Amino acid sequence: MAKRRILVVEDEQIVAMELKATLEKLGYEVAGSANNGPDAIDRAGSLSPDVVLMDIRLKGPMDGIEAAAAIAERFDLPVVYLTAHSDFDTLGRALETQPYGYLIKPFNDRTLYSTIEMAAHKHQVIRRIRGEAAAPKKTSEPAPRGTPVCEAVLDVIAEPVVIIDRLMLIVRFNHAFAGLCASLKAPAPVPGMPVYNAVPASLIGSPQSFAKAFADGIVQKEEKPVRVGGKAVAIRIGRYPERSGGAVSRMLVVVHDLTLETEMVLQRERMARELKNLRRHLVDIAALTGRIKFPLGEIRTVAGQDEDTIVHRVALEAIGRYADDAWAALEEIDLILMDYEKEQQKL
Repeated sequence: MAKRRILVVEDEQIVAMELKATLEKLGYEVAGSANNGPDAIDRAGSLSPDVVLMDIRLKGPMDGIEAAAAIAERFDLPVVYLTAHSDFDTLGRALETQPYGYLIKPFNDRTLYSTIEMAAHKHQVIRRIRGEAAAPKKTSEPAPRGTPVCEAVLDVIAEPVVIIDRLMLIVRFNHAFAGLCASLKAPAPVPGMPVYNAVPASLIGSPQSFAKAFADGIVQKEEKPVRVGGKAVAIRIGRYPERSGGAVSRMLVVVHDLTLETEMVLQRERMARELKNLRRHLVDIAALTGRIKFPLGEIRTVAGQDEDTIVHRVALEAIGRYADDAWAALEEIDLILMDYEKEQQKL
């Protein structure tokens, strides 16, 4: 099966390099990259990638949403947005371009992979339904303005998302949130349901934390360990306010699974400790090796002497001492190696 070809549009060079490395590790081919809107459009046309990963905030006169709209209109390519921002205005503008995916930074490898695969599959299904063989221009109607966030946007976000009002009632949610409720063995969420009937306060936050978020009107992010489906996981809760008439009227809540990221950090720490231990033991072994070389050298010298000389007889008496020193050094090496193996078992 041919690798999916991905076009990366990202104006931060380090982020772009990390993203390319991750895509290649996941088995994708990076067809090309761009760091601004006009170049992204040109390369989408010339490279014909399977999926475009588009950062919303691009430097220059054209942002990622404008570039994505042009790419979708001219080439009918599936675009997945990458953004560190989840405000309602941005989501509302993104909705109009009918994206095939929406990833909120930071995201893990699993979320990136599943979002790309879902976008590619959805695009293939839509083209098959239309009966298009050569990818002509899209004909579907854009979503209406005035709806900051709706199901069409929520369901392209791979992570659980729920929108609540000031009364803590559910306004909208996506499929991933419904799946989270099912894993918690909670009632299926429906609009108008108190959010705490669907998910506990220990997971998404206390009423006091939401009251502060509504009052302050600023984005809140909180990391915590929780148990979901009997398994301990690390999550990040993001609370993003929506303003109406100057006041915060609704709150978008995103549940981000940090388990994979946490495991990767722990693995890097374990590897760092292992490398440190290995270096320390190698230094000790090198010192002991030096101790062994001297007595062995003396033994070789004695072996080359004539047997009847006085020097030879005197040296033979010293061989036992040299051999004892060499043997002791070898035993210390064995102890060091045993200690190293024990430390490895603890990691």
